[in-house]
Amino acid sequence: MSDAGLDVLYELRKRRKRHRLGDIEWFDAAYRVYLVALFGGGTVLWISSSIKDETVGADTLANVAKTGRR
Repeated sequence: MSDAGLDVLYELRKRRKRHRLGDIEWFDAAYRVYLVALFGGGTVLWISSSIKDETVGADTLANVAKTGRR
């Protein structure tokens, strides 16, 4: 593809992006961020509740203190 063709493609891409992002209002953007944070945070809490607590054995604790890994 020639340089002129690539320039045209880049210009079309910039215009499409500007057109798509130019129509969104700040309230809509804030609402979308709110929804993502709400559902994302709920998902993280839900997944983290499935992890069970266990006591750490003395040998594991000594190994972590010595080598920094389990």
